[in-house]
Amino acid sequence: MTTFEVKRLLLTSAATLVMVVWTYFWFRKSEDEGSEDDVREPKELKPISKYRNDSRTIVVISTKEDFKDVLPKLINDLHAFKVLGLDCEWCTKVKEVKPVALLQIATNTGLCILIRMNHFKSQAQLPTELLDILADKSIYKVGVGIMGDVKRLMKDYAIALCGIVDLRHLAIRHRSIQLCIQGGSLKELSEVVLGVEMNKSFDLKCSDWEADLLKPEQILYAANDALVAVDIFQNIVMIKMAKDLPSFSTSEKWNHVVVQCKGLVDCDFKDKFRSKRKKVDVKGSPTKPVKISSKPPSRMFRTRKEPLYHNCRLEAPDGRQLCICDFKKAEWYVRKGIGTVVSEDEPYTVRLNFEPAAIPSSDQEYYLQDKENICVVCGRGDMYMRKYVVPHEYRRYFPKKMRHHSSHDVLLLCIDCHLESWNHDQFLRRQLANECNADFDRNNSEYIEDHTVLKVRSAAKALLRNRCTIPEPRIKILESTVKNYYNVDTVDDTLLEKTVNLETRILNEEFTGSHGKKVVMHKARQKDGLLEFERMWRRHFVNTMKPQFLPALWSIDYQHPALDDSS
Repeated sequence: MTTFEVKRLLLTSAATLVMVVWTYFWFRKSEDEGSEDDVREPKELKPISKYRNDSRTIVVISTKEDFKDVLPKLINDLHAFKVLGLDCEWCTKVKEVKPVALLQIATNTGLCILIRMNHFKSQAQLPTELLDILADKSIYKVGVGIMGDVKRLMKDYAIALCGIVDLRHLAIRHRSIQLCIQGGSLKELSEVVLGVEMNKSFDLKCSDWEADLLKPEQILYAANDALVAVDIFQNIVMIKMAKDLPSFSTSEKWNHVVVQCKGLVDCDFKDKFRSKRKKVDVKGSPTKPVKISSKPPSRMFRTRKEPLYHNCRLEAPDGRQLCICDFKKAEWYVRKGIGTVVSEDEPYTVRLNFEPAAIPSSDQEYYLQDKENICVVCGRGDMYMRKYVVPHEYRRYFPKKMRHHSSHDVLLLCIDCHLESWNHDQFLRRQLANECNADFDRNNSEYIEDHTVLKVRSAAKALLRNRCTIPEPRIKILESTVKNYYNVDTVDDTLLEKTVNLETRILNEEFTGSHGKKVVMHKARQKDGLLEFERMWRRHFVNTMKPQFLPALWSIDYQHPALDDSS
């Protein structure tokens, strides 16, 4: 071996040794300097069976009297720390999801209240104090996937909840925990944040939550879901608070919590993070990319893509202004040849070629003025939607003369103000339900689905459209379903075509009328009842939302001219 080769070998060996030593110390340093933001699974997990055994107080509520007994303790806890862990349980049978049977709420002191919703049946039977707490936006209700529980409570019992915070938002914002966009369970968060292993047994999760008496293991399972949720919230915000405010007064404490949750309240988790990023589990191992849906969570809160007010002018042949309308309506008169463009500049003006049936009187000036495309509450102008001050579920049952030209009670709100106003409206709806004996009965529908016919029709559709792709054993089952329904021995395409067109809805003999119809009928029996009903809703909107940008001439006492003679 030459001298040159020996030197090269020594240099290579020395470089390799330096790299190995540097790598070793780098990894040691990373382990020593690890912070609470480290998202690796803890080495030792406390079993849930030993979690909070000494500090938790579990109370099962089946009546209003039961709730009144525990209410002072609940109010005292919320006064100190305005956060509730919240979860729901319900029974799921084959092809049927039953209403929420159990509502769990827990405070940070360990008090957990299990409300047996199936014992109350309807919203009107629930304690008013509980409904007020659930609707109070200043009291945060926290959980994982909690928006699903909120929607179930609204659907099943017409209960409005505000102040909703999904714990995954906080975990990502303040602890850098990268969770699956549509995953990340309470069990996983409890392991990462609290070092607690939760019992998520399928048998417990899908047990009979409507049983006359809940088993001890059911009670513990349900209570732990709410207790762990509030503890995760407290753990995250307190650690963050200790970083940002090493020393703080009691008055500053809650204000800082509010700041940490800013922008996350009443926000669905999967709608908040729409950026296309890789799906990562709690241990940090990457998986396949996730497809993010651009579809909004609900049509109810979908903002407008175009302005509502174009402020185009429509004139009578003599030049008198008739109304303000949108561009499409003005163009329609021109396209039909019954109107002529007077001005293409702003405001765009069209003059009719015929004498209109009526000319607006002086008391209808509200309909002649320009309106701004902004939220009437906060003035925001980049996203807005219609707000029906008198909800459509009531106005649809008004007399025709009161439904005609009701745009006075249609205003623009941004999505945040609209959601807040909707929650305020739920309180008034609840009061009307009690006053007019018009409960929100989830089963009170004019028509109900006949599940037997629905099953037969579904089988016929599958046989008629997808027979060639269905396995033979499955075809026999589907044919048997159709045969049994008609009590025949053979199934042909003619019979399948007939079955596909079957009507699956049947008239509900127990239907007593919708909530809206009952309320309107009750008010209509009173003198000027519907006029006062309109004013009540307008007054309610103004008092609860305190709008700063209402159109000029908008009035609580507005009365349509067609009603002058009858009022």
